[in-house]
Amino acid sequence: VSGTATLPRSGLSTDLSSDGGDILEALNYAFFANGELRKGSWAVFGDLVATELSSAETRTGPAAARVKGVVDLGLFTLGASWRAYEGARGSIDLLGIGRITHVGLDISATGGGGAGARRSASRDETWFDPLFGLRGRYALTEDWGLRGSASAGGFGIGSEMTWDLYAGVTYAFSERWVGEAGYRFLAIDNQAKRVDLDVDIHGPVIGLTMRF
Repeated sequence: VSGTATLPRSGLSTDLSSDGGDILEALNYAFFANGELRKGSWAVFGDLVATELSSAETRTGPAAARVKGVVDLGLFTLGASWRAYEGARGSIDLLGIGRITHVGLDISATGGGGAGARRSASRDETWFDPLFGLRGRYALTEDWGLRGSASAGGFGIGSEMTWDLYAGVTYAFSERWVGEAGYRFLAIDNQAKRVDLDVDIHGPVIGLTMRF
């Protein structure tokens, strides 16, 4: 995770950047789930992300302070796809997506205004983003394959800009069970009166899909 969260009216902000082993200290909880229903060339799919991150930093200089922040981030995505191309080894889908994002932010600062001075504020914001994109798959062998997707949106309707990239390798254990390992990058840049959020969330993904 890298980025910042700001409460414009209070002037308080917190650094959300965590890398490597630090993310385990910053992560309070995380939940991810997705699913898809397909018939012919059309499909509908959903994706849920819920996580809470905490941060603490000591700022030096004239405004020296100890700043602590807690960010609750929830994303619910619902989309539809249409298969624009299908060949013997692969396919390409066009995506139309709607995403609801909710952010809850609690920041406190001790110092920066005299010894022992303390300021704190809490805000929450919910907004909707339209996104458009592509996804594709390619069979390397009967069991091994590649899968990827890319989408972008916001356009100032909700976020100023948001985009989502994924690339992975799949392995079919059977007709029903498919394992997958990949990497996902999700970026959100939202500038609102109550909460400003500029954050990148990225990392490895390992999953198991059941087809039925």
